[in-house]
Amino acid sequence: MDPALTTWERNAPTQVVLDSIFAALAGVLIVTSVQDVNSGTWHRFIELLFSFFSFVFLARSAEGTTTAMDERDVDKYVYYLLWYNVGVVLLIWSLAILIYGYFSLHFFAFCSRFISCSWIEPVTLSLSLGISYFILFLMVVPKDWLSDVWWIITQRQDGYSAYINELRDVSPPEPDPPRILRLISRLRSR
Repeated sequence: MDPALTTWERNAPTQVVLDSIFAALAGVLIVTSVQDVNSGTWHRFIELLFSFFSFVFLARSAEGTTTAMDERDVDKYVYYLLWYNVGVVLLIWSLAILIYGYFSLHFFAFCSRFISCSWIEPVTLSLSLGISYFILFLMVVPKDWLSDVWWIITQRQDGYSAYINELRDVSPPEPDPPRILRLISRLRSR
């Protein structure tokens, strides 16, 4: 590695690899959706759309990141991070729909044996589990990527400039430990 390269220039090749890996996974999901015998269902169509757009966003992100590297343009690099994050969110949603399509009946049958109560109808239980599953995969699992999308779109100029300066090594990066690491630190400090 060239020590004269800035943080974003050192990270950009890895970003292209991530884009490529996730785009390949989206391509596999497209093939799976198209070849599925139950491809006429609504959730297969949505899965196919999410997989397709995920592939497009991730491929465009890889291409744009290489252009940003060639032009040494950190703003363009951050712009294509937006495409990457949207692509990953769509990929997660596509995987969630794939898992739901294949395993929902088995999952609901398994849960109904253990959660069955006289006051909960099987349809209500099935609906509650389905809604919980979709909330989990719509909001909880892709939360970090959704947060990144929101941050890139809504960040004020001073916060954005500070981030660009961190990427250019003009200022040191502010620590941003994950929530679990912060929780572990709090538990250790007791």
